[in-house]
Amino acid sequence: MKKRLDLRVDFAFKSLFGTHGNESILAAFLNAALRFPDDKKFRRCSY
Repeated sequence: MKKRLDLRVDFAFKSLFGTHGNESILAAFLNAALRFPDDKKFRRCSY
């Protein structure tokens, strides 16, 4: 059985979305959560 990270835990959330190299995952998450129109969506994120 695979273990999964609980993203409600601050450490897990920061590990996934706050790690250099995961900028595209963060942008996809923000676009899905905030539901911006296509012309306003995140394309890049920087830390």
